[in-house]
Amino acid sequence: METHNMKLTIKLLSLAVATALAGGMNAAIAQEQVAQEQNEDTEVIQVRGIRGSLDKAVGIKRTSSGVVDAISAEDIGKFPDTNLAESLQRITGISIDRNNNEGSQVTVRGFGPSFNLVTLNGRQMPTSNALGNDSAGGRTNSRSFSFEEISADSVSGVEVFKTGKAHVSSGGIGATIDIKTSRPLDLEDNTLMFKVQGNIDTSNEKGDDITPEVSGLYSKVFETDMGNVGLLVNASFSERHSRKEFVAINGWIGDRNNEWQPGIDDSNIDRSKNPEGYYWSPQDFSINTSDHERERTNAQFVLQYAPNDDWVATLDYTLSRYDEQIERTNIAWWYDFWKVEGFTDANGTVVKATTANHRINHYGFYNDLETENDSIGLNLTWQATDELKFELDYHDSTSESQPDGTVAENLAILSGKEFDDDLTLDMTNGVPIATILDRNGDSFTTEGLMGDLGIARGYQVKNDIEQIQLHGSWELYMGPLVALNFGVSNTDFQYDSSRRLQFSFLSELDFSELDIDWVKVNGVPGLNTAAEFDPKHLLELGEEQGLIAPEFPADLDRVEEETTAMYVSADFEFEVAGYDVNVNAGLRYEDTDVTGSSESNLPYAYQYVTISELLPLYYENGATLESIKASYDEYLPNLDINVNLTDDLIARFAVSRTMTRSDLPALSPATNLTMYRPGGPYTAGQGNPGLEPYTSDNIDLSLEWYYTDASYVSIGYFDKSVENFIGTDTEQRIINGADGTPLTDPSINPRPGCPDGENPQCQSQAGDPVMNWDVTTPMNMEDASVDGWEMALQHVFGETGFGTIINATFVDGDVEYDVFSVEQTVALTGLSDSANFVGFYEKDGIQVRVAYNWRDDFLLKTDQPARGDEPVFTEAYGQWDMNASYDINDNFTVYLDAINITGEDARSHGRFKNQLIDSQEYKTRYAIGVRGKF
Repeated sequence: METHNMKLTIKLLSLAVATALAGGMNAAIAQEQVAQEQNEDTEVIQVRGIRGSLDKAVGIKRTSSGVVDAISAEDIGKFPDTNLAESLQRITGISIDRNNNEGSQVTVRGFGPSFNLVTLNGRQMPTSNALGNDSAGGRTNSRSFSFEEISADSVSGVEVFKTGKAHVSSGGIGATIDIKTSRPLDLEDNTLMFKVQGNIDTSNEKGDDITPEVSGLYSKVFETDMGNVGLLVNASFSERHSRKEFVAINGWIGDRNNEWQPGIDDSNIDRSKNPEGYYWSPQDFSINTSDHERERTNAQFVLQYAPNDDWVATLDYTLSRYDEQIERTNIAWWYDFWKVEGFTDANGTVVKATTANHRINHYGFYNDLETENDSIGLNLTWQATDELKFELDYHDSTSESQPDGTVAENLAILSGKEFDDDLTLDMTNGVPIATILDRNGDSFTTEGLMGDLGIARGYQVKNDIEQIQLHGSWELYMGPLVALNFGVSNTDFQYDSSRRLQFSFLSELDFSELDIDWVKVNGVPGLNTAAEFDPKHLLELGEEQGLIAPEFPADLDRVEEETTAMYVSADFEFEVAGYDVNVNAGLRYEDTDVTGSSESNLPYAYQYVTISELLPLYYENGATLESIKASYDEYLPNLDINVNLTDDLIARFAVSRTMTRSDLPALSPATNLTMYRPGGPYTAGQGNPGLEPYTSDNIDLSLEWYYTDASYVSIGYFDKSVENFIGTDTEQRIINGADGTPLTDPSINPRPGCPDGENPQCQSQAGDPVMNWDVTTPMNMEDASVDGWEMALQHVFGETGFGTIINATFVDGDVEYDVFSVEQTVALTGLSDSANFVGFYEKDGIQVRVAYNWRDDFLLKTDQPARGDEPVFTEAYGQWDMNASYDINDNFTVYLDAINITGEDARSHGRFKNQLIDSQEYKTRYAIGVRGKF
C-alpha cells in the first residue's frame, strides 16, 4: 500500500533523474567534445600488508559515487579474516549473525540478511538450506547467502553498495555486497600462493583437537603471438571440529482467560501494561550437547584470453562443497497445556511451570548436511573505441542441498516407561532451574526407558539462477557530461523445495543391543544427566523389527521468477561557486513475472497416539497441485552528488529507490500445518505468491575528510522509508482434509481404549470436535521507516606502524515490536546499534591486530521455532578477536589467529528477557599456520 508521500517522493526523484539525463544530453549536443586528459605513464605500486589494504579500500570509498565501503585483501590469498562475514562486520553499519560461533549472515543498517543482496563478481548467487525452518536458531529457507560456505582465500576484495545504483542488481534495501575474486591477467605474470593452517576449537570434545585447513593459488600468464592467455587455479579445504552446548525452549504459548491452561495463576499480571491478561508459558524445555564435524571445499578455475588490448574473454568455474555431520544429545520434556500449573510475573510470563505425571525424554539427533554450489560463467569485454566499452556476462549457477537425497536429520527418542514424574521449570530469576520429582527413581536408568519415536525430516532444495547481462559505457567528455552508462539483463530464478518427513512409533522396540551411556551435560541445576546413544543404530533396530513407518508424502514447492531489467545512467563533472561537483544520475527498470506452485498433501484424519501427540494420516496418492501467477514492475532511480569542498573534504548527497523481494517460503501457496497438539492449539501457515516486493526510498548525507594517507574521518546520516512491508494476517478457520471434510480432533472426549497408536477407534471421526486452525498468511500491510547515523575514524600514526579503526552506527525505526500486543503484524527485524574497534601494528615484518565488535540487542524474527506468531530477540553481544603474523622473509609468513578470546556466550529470548529461547556457550577458536608466496 503506497502512501501519498511515497508517491510524491518517487515522482520527484524520477523527474530529477530524467532532468539530469536530459540536461546532460543537451549539453553534449550543444558543446564540442573536450579533449581527454593526456595519458601519462604511472608507477605501479604493489599493495601489501594492513596499511596497503586500508589505503586501497579508502581509494574505492573516496572515488565512488554514493556511499560505498570496501575491504581489500592485504595480499594474494590474504584476506583480513578467514571468514568473510567476520571481516564485513568491521565495516561501519554492518553486523553479523553467528551460527555455532562462526559468522554466517550479515545485517546492514538494521536490515537483516534477507534484505541484503550478495553477488559474486556482479552475479546474483543462489542459496539453499536442508534444515529450513526446522533449524532452531539457524538459517531458514530464504534468499539469504551464508558466508560459511565460501573461503576467504580466493577473495581479492568486497565492495558494499549502501546506496542504490542503476547498474547494480536489485535486491538489497540494506546493501548490495559484491565479492571480488582474482583474475590471472590482473596479477603478476607468475604467481604461486599457499597456506597450511591448523584449526584449534577449544569447545571440541569428541573430534580432533587440531584440524587442517589448506589452500593454494596458482596464476600464470602465457604471452603468445595470438595474444595473452591467463590461467588461474585456486582451491581450499577446511575442516572444523567443535561442540555446541545450549539450553532451549522451542516456543512460548500464549493464552488468555485460561483457555488452554486452567491451572495457571495469573493474578500477578500488571493490568496497566497487559490489560487483556495474556500470559505465556513454555512449550518445552531441553538441554543440548552437539558435536560438529564440518568440511568445506572451495575451488575456482579461471581461463582468460586477450588477443589484443581491446578484447578480453574470461571463462570461469566456481564450486563449493559444504558438509557437516552433527551428533546431538538432548534431554527434554514437553508440557501438556491442560495439565500445567504455576504462576506468572507482572508481565505475564509463567515463571514457574509444573506438569505432573509426565516423563523425561532422551533424544539422539544425527544431522548429515550437504550443500553443493556450482557456477559457470563467461565474460566478454570489448573496448570498441577509445571512448566506448561493452561487457557481456553470462552465468548459470546452482545451489543444491541434499543432492543425493539423504535425509538431513534423523532423531530417535527414548522416554521413561511410566508417566510418574513431576517436572518443574523455575524462571523466576531469569535463569532456568529444573526440578524433577521421580517417584519410582528410574527416569535416569536404562531399565526405566522405553522406545518412543523415530523421526526423519529435512528439505531437499535446488536453487538455480541463469543470468545474462550487457553493460555499456561511453566516455563523452562533452561539457559537464563525462560518461553514459547503459545496460540490459535477464534473470531466470528457480527455487525447488521438497519437504521430507517420516514419523515412527517405537513403543514396542527392543533396544537391548543399543549401547547407552549416561553422561553429564552442562545444563541447569536439577537436570544434568542424559542418555547418550547412537540414533542411527536405534533406527536401524526399528527397521529390522518392522517398526519404521513409510515416509509421509513429500510436499513440493516451486518459486519461479523471470526478471528483465534495463538501466541508463550519466556521470557529470562541473564546477559550482569554485567547488568541483560530481553527479551520477540513473534509472533502472525491472519487470518480474512470478509463479508460485505447490504439490501438497493434507491429512484425511488424525490418530490420537498419546496424551501429547496427534499423528496425521495421509492417503498414498492424495497430493493436490496449486499454482498462482503474479507480476510486478518497478522504477528504481538514483541521484548521487559529490562535492569536493577541499582537496581532502568531500560532501555527499544521494537519493535512491531500492527493492527487496519476498522470502521464498512466503511465496508458496501451500497450506502447511505446523502444530496440532491434542486439544489444541492448532496452527498453520499459507504462502502468498502475489506479494509485492519491499521498496525503499532512501536519503543519504555524509561528510568525509581524507586528511592523510590511509586515514579519514566521516559522519553520515541515512533515512529509509519502506513500503509494502510484509506482516502476517492470522485468521481462525476450519481446514478440510484430503477427503474434503473438516479435520477433527479425536482426543477431545476420547473413545474407550484411547489414546492408542494402532486402535482405529482413536482416529478422527465425523462426530469429533472440529479443529479451528489459526492460519497465518504473509501480506503487504504497512510502511516503515529507518534512520540513523554512521561515524567512522581510520587513522594511521605516521611511520610508527600503529593504526586504529573506530566506527559506530546508531539506528532507529518507527515500527517497534510491542511485547504486550498479540495483534501486531509488522515489525522491523535486525534493527540494532553496533560499534567496532580495531587497533593494529605493522612494521619490520610484524603484524598484530586486535578487534572488538559489539552489537546491541535486536529483534531477530517474529516466528519462534515452534510458534509462527511469537518473537525472538537476540541479546547484546560483544567479541574480542586477535591475529598476529611475522614475515620470516619475502616468501614465508607465520601467523596466529584467536577468535572470541574471552569466550563470550550468546542468548536469545521471547517477548521478555525471562522467556528464554536459547542460551549458547561459545569458546575460543585458534588458527596457527604458515603462508607462502612466490
